[in-house]
Amino acid sequence: MKKTVTFIVILFLVSNIFRLQQTSAQTPQKLSYQAIVRNSSNALVTNKQVGMQLSILQGSITGTVVYSEIQTPTTNAFGLVTIEIGGVGFSTIPWANSTYFIKTETDPTGGTNYSITGISQLLAVPYAFQSKTTEGVASMTQFQIDALPPVAGLIVYNSTSKELIFHDGTIWKSILN
Repeated sequence: MKKTVTFIVILFLVSNIFRLQQTSAQTPQKLSYQAIVRNSSNALVTNKQVGMQLSILQGSITGTVVYSEIQTPTTNAFGLVTIEIGGVGFSTIPWANSTYFIKTETDPTGGTNYSITGISQLLAVPYAFQSKTTEGVASMTQFQIDALPPVAGLIVYNSTSKELIFHDGTIWKSILN
């Protein structure tokens, strides 16, 4: 009886090891963005609609525009504007192929005469978008992972801790850390 139960457990683990499941994290194809808006006199622009053009540049601060959109959000009492960037075409950006920068252009009067420009590199978000492509990675519980032989380079989605992990030859590590 004990051998039968052991065999069934081993068969279950082996079948799950080789059964590849598609992990489909529901990554929203948008970026959150916040900024404090000031006018040319350095005074806060409060409770007012502002014009903004937002572009994603590929490769460098002077790189090719791979995405652009215009929005007219309203600042709050502290001059803060909070928006989501992303629309048609945003999901087609090949995040894994390059570095990307966000260019923001703002018109504090609400139009398209942009007088404030900022450019900064995007760091973490594109990696989250790229992680959506982990189709074909085995999904296992912590119990199943603990039963695996230690194979360096093995990548598994831990359905218990909800993270993608790999074995470095000694221990399991989170891919994001």
